[in-house]
Amino acid sequence: MPVAFVVGAAGFIGSHLVEKLLEKGVQVVGCDNFYTGKRENLTEAGKSKDFHLLSQTLPTATDLNLPRLDYAVFVVSEDISPDEYEKNLNKFLELCTLHKSKTVLCSSVDLYDSKQEIPENLKQAEIRLADVALTQKINARVVRLSAVFGPRMHFRSNDPMIRLIKSAARNKLNEEQTPLEFTTRALFISDAVNLLIKALMHGSTAQKIYDGCLLEPIKVSEIKQLLMDPVWYEEKGFKATELPPWPTPNLNKTIKELSWKPHAQIIASLKETLAFFKEHPDLTPKVVIEDKKPSKPWQFSKLDKIEDDAKEDLSEKKKDKVKVQKLKINSSRIKHQTVTLIGVIIIFFALIFPVLRFCVSAFEVKTHLDNSIKQTSLGNFDEAVNESNMAIGDARFLIDSFSSLSFVKNIDFLNKPYRTIEQALVLVSQTTDANLHTVSGAKMLAGAMSVISGEKAGDSTLLFNDAKTELAAADSEIGQVSANLENQEFTNQIPVALQQNLDFIKSKISAYHQTINLGRALIDLLPQIIATDGEKSYLVVLQDNRNLRPGGGSIRAYSLVTFNQGKLKEIKADMVENLDSSYVARIDPPVELKNDLGESNWRLKDAAFDPDFPTSARNIIWFFGKESGVKVSGVVTLDLESVSKLIEAVGSLKTDSGMEINSSNVYQKVALTRDGNKTSAEVLKVLVERVFYLSKQNWVTLAKNSEESLIQKHLLIYLTDPNAFSYLSARNWTGGMPVQIKEKAGERNESLALSEVNMTQGQDSTAIERSMNVESTIDDKGVVSHKLTLDYAPSEKLTGPYKTRLKIYLSGGTKMLKTTWGGKIIKDISSFSDFGKFGYSMLLELGVGEQKQLVLEYQDVAPVKFENNQMKYQLAINKQVGSLSIPTNFKLIFPQNIKAESGLIIGAGDVSISSQLSQDRVFEVILKK
Repeated sequence: MPVAFVVGAAGFIGSHLVEKLLEKGVQVVGCDNFYTGKRENLTEAGKSKDFHLLSQTLPTATDLNLPRLDYAVFVVSEDISPDEYEKNLNKFLELCTLHKSKTVLCSSVDLYDSKQEIPENLKQAEIRLADVALTQKINARVVRLSAVFGPRMHFRSNDPMIRLIKSAARNKLNEEQTPLEFTTRALFISDAVNLLIKALMHGSTAQKIYDGCLLEPIKVSEIKQLLMDPVWYEEKGFKATELPPWPTPNLNKTIKELSWKPHAQIIASLKETLAFFKEHPDLTPKVVIEDKKPSKPWQFSKLDKIEDDAKEDLSEKKKDKVKVQKLKINSSRIKHQTVTLIGVIIIFFALIFPVLRFCVSAFEVKTHLDNSIKQTSLGNFDEAVNESNMAIGDARFLIDSFSSLSFVKNIDFLNKPYRTIEQALVLVSQTTDANLHTVSGAKMLAGAMSVISGEKAGDSTLLFNDAKTELAAADSEIGQVSANLENQEFTNQIPVALQQNLDFIKSKISAYHQTINLGRALIDLLPQIIATDGEKSYLVVLQDNRNLRPGGGSIRAYSLVTFNQGKLKEIKADMVENLDSSYVARIDPPVELKNDLGESNWRLKDAAFDPDFPTSARNIIWFFGKESGVKVSGVVTLDLESVSKLIEAVGSLKTDSGMEINSSNVYQKVALTRDGNKTSAEVLKVLVERVFYLSKQNWVTLAKNSEESLIQKHLLIYLTDPNAFSYLSARNWTGGMPVQIKEKAGERNESLALSEVNMTQGQDSTAIERSMNVESTIDDKGVVSHKLTLDYAPSEKLTGPYKTRLKIYLSGGTKMLKTTWGGKIIKDISSFSDFGKFGYSMLLELGVGEQKQLVLEYQDVAPVKFENNQMKYQLAINKQVGSLSIPTNFKLIFPQNIKAESGLIIGAGDVSISSQLSQDRVFEVILKK
């Protein structure tokens, strides 16, 4: 449990704060010497096993040895001697510095009023806190409160409400002579404590000052009426007279940053306060003898002077009235200036101020949304939720403000602009709602992961269900927003004040979709994976895609992840070399391994030797079962590219051997040597542990990079459970080789796939820069001829000759016409048939600094046929698992009597499309006669 330290725990505010912290599941260590506090105030807190009390002054607590301290609050009465106050504060700050705890100093809003008599203690305390926070880097903030009232209250404040409550508790209200023209901003204790906790637990409040008081003052005369007969006024539905707001300097910031507002109802608060003192007459203040002298010169003496103060206030008020009467001047010039000034003020507040406030709120929506996304990406979900709520509040303000102008929609020329802005505001509001749902879903998903890892107790199933609901709502909202933003006519009419908001939303739509999609996928998959009613193990393998294989790369290391009863049981990791070397059975390898690489035995290292990843995954599971004796329920493969992307999200890694691994040096550190195998195992182990155990994940980057790796086939998943595997296949996360599609009338479906095997020990497949061009020509008779050109250019990383076995998969029903490598015809080329496609296999060699071209010319056996003078021509290119991105150009040439009409592609004679083969690509052109 988190631990809070409250100095002044037995005081009025301190005791209520202690009780609220205990309610929130926080252990509380309270400190009080009962100089101004009362032991009776801690009666309820004392019933909790999580409350611990030090009955002493803080400086004497020399043996205070807390194992941890998350929160610390200083609520010491400001009216003790300056020397005593300073000693307590210094000891308190020393403790906070030691534990780096979140710290709050409770102060007073009266510090804003230079006319108020404020004990020097508070001024010095704030200065001291700011100095220590700056030099010692402690997470500290100040909360300045107005007068506070409620059960257990003291009566040391000079606020008129406090005086009235005291008189009512003494049944002396009729005798009360407090000037009733005054107003009060006194705060009920529940609202004050709520503010202290929000400031304490909020993550981004360090080095700030927050104010707590009523937003609108209340007349003292009305408070007196309520105290005389609260029941009658409650039945009549009392409403305080609306008075102009009088915000303190930091009140608006407090409302927005902490989402705090006073919620206590005035009548209920007064009734609760009076009921307490009726039940505890011994705590009701006695009649004060005016001649009584304070026992100590620094003690608060306002109780002794309050009667005289009231009389002085009345006298001063009378003097003020006389002054006002003397200042009355009947000069017409003064009257005219006054009327003009009032007119200017009315125009400003009626027209200009709302427009300025509207523009400011529009800017703040964007700011809060941006902050929320940033905090979510850092795993600071409470801060992200808070920023989301503030964005929602600003969006609501925009809509409410604009609604006041609804009369203009009845004016013809203003109707359309009004509707446009109204729709834009709805989009902004939908986005703020979607953002809150996204953040809430991510927070619950992170909570479920913490339960699975054992970091926290709880029910992951409930958290998954709640996260699913939140993310579904987010998906629905963001889908509507995305659809509307695609309407160019609508977005062009948006006024400048809102344009930035919509541009910002457009720029974040993709991030929202990625976070939502990956989150929903995890929610669907994880409950099936974590074995809620048994035990399951999964294999995570690290492939070296520099040593390219048809199924990704040679396997360097593995990690075995085991779940039991819905919780992570253990994570093991080791080099694959250790498993392979201990297995003695002989297994005949594939032809390429035997003939090209001279392997006489097939082992786990080269198990990913099929271009269809599910087939390679089943081989990996089989080999691992044979070599380790462990049966697994699925396999996840990572190559060095995906490891680099994951490190971007979870932060740099430090291996057991002390090596620092970051996203930019992972290729270099995991060398193509035996030491590289050991490093691979260490990197994989730390990475898997970081994903499961890191409390604050960079969720936005993790979602983005994981999805990119899955789509680009650098990260792939295979599960033995048929339902789970079907789900993965539907999302194209399994890297399967697509089978030949049967064509319909008016269609031509071409396919192309490449599969390479690095056959050079110690050379790097990624050291070869590749590019691809496909040119397809349809002649007058509908016959389609193709020319595939592959350019190979070694980079400086290639240190010796490079040899590769290349397999090319083409559509079924094609015939090879000619194949050249470096301008020379390849004679040693073999054909095969697989996945319903025609394939060709060839051996390619490339010297250091040598650039070569592979050119294949082939033709479709069957001519194309148009249906209703239209045909869809499609080329699907399948990216090899583990391969890097390849610049790819596709050109389709056709007769002059045919035109291309497809999306942005409109042309006659030919069309060209350029892209990067970073993932499976489909080039599609609609041809019309």
